Amino acid sequence: MFKSLVRVVGILLLTLVVVFVIGELTVRYLQDRTKPPSKVRQRDSVTHHSFKPNTYDVARTPEWESHFSINSQGLRDREYNIEKPDNTYRILMVGDSFIEGQGQEIENTVSKLLEKSLAKPNSNKKVEVINAGVLSYSPLLEYQYLKARGLKLNPDLVILNFDMGDTIDDQWYESELIRDAEGQPKIFREPPDLYTDMYETNQFLPFIPKDLKSFLHQNSRLYLVLANSIKNKKLMLYPEIGSATIKPGIPGNDKLIVTRDNIENYDDLWTLTKSNLRLIKSLLKDKGVDFLLTTYPYGHQVSAEEWLEGRKVWFFESKVYDNDRAFKTLEEFSSSEGIKFHNMTSDFRAEKRHPIFFKIDGHWTKLGHQIAASSLEKYLLDNNYIK
Repeated sequence: MFKSLVRVVGILLLTLVVVFVIGELTVRYLQDRTKPPSKVRQRDSVTHHSFKPNTYDVARTPEWESHFSINSQGLRDREYNIEKPDNTYRILMVGDSFIEGQGQEIENTVSKLLEKSLAKPNSNKKVEVINAGVLSYSPLLEYQYLKARGLKLNPDLVILNFDMGDTIDDQWYESELIRDAEGQPKIFREPPDLYTDMYETNQFLPFIPKDLKSFLHQNSRLYLVLANSIKNKKLMLYPEIGSATIKPGIPGNDKLIVTRDNIENYDDLWTLTKSNLRLIKSLLKDKGVDFLLTTYPYGHQVSAEEWLEGRKVWFFESKVYDNDRAFKTLEEFSSSEGIKFHNMTSDFRAEKRHPIFFKIDGHWTKLGHQIAASSLEKYLLDNNYIK
């Protein structure tokens, strides 16, 4: 009887070990196939999140692989002197993952292509275009970045590249913001650690000793996925990606709501973002820095064939969403506020070559970055920004 019990327990333990090993290998395979550059990212009380200075990582999806080298100033770019060199025109590019350069090496990003195209062999003036794009940044975070860090680089011009998801991102980040006594943005609340709570509070698998949980936390990707998924009540294969629930037309669950047709309470979606853009305008005006607001389309706003697979997750049909209401809203707002504005949409739609956007991921291909850089170059030269 005792031997039978030992044999059953042994078989059960062996089965659990085999299942755990298979699960661990499966998670590692999936994470390595689609890998965010987690080593270069960090929490940030000032800007919610940011790049970690002097770090390196590789990002990978089934469509692309790119390398992230972060400089000492927390930028995905080369090193820059805080003091601007003589005879230099310095442009600071802020924006989200499109400007950060998801899917591209740094030399193929819009910032570096623009810098290269503006370099004139016989000119006495050097042009620097600094890439300050960061995943998921929106006007609220960009204001915080400019106020605390960006303006220390002494730019002549700040180009804010507005993304169609910025209105909803601003609302998300506002919920974690602490304002000062005057109602101005101050810092972001420190979120709970994604994993530490799981083994320190002993809520996840309470029968496992704390020391073993600590070991699993440090060494098992499967354990981290299970712990984080249970904590967030949804599958979280990656700590920074997760598995968002998209509900078309519902602001809290539809980042691209402003690109859809027939949205109720449309103007209300812009209230917070317009306020944040005014803060940026005022900040730059006080510092004597020129401000250019630009915007660009998503794949479903350019062609029925662009972003063909990824758009399905967002419940966009295989057609062109060309009502352009969001672009007109930005144009009218900029005009009323005296902000210079450039819409790149016509340049994207006029392009005959494809693909401009990755089929699944939705970010710009090399061609997309080239179109954006060319559009910005023409606008800057036509409007005599660089003399």
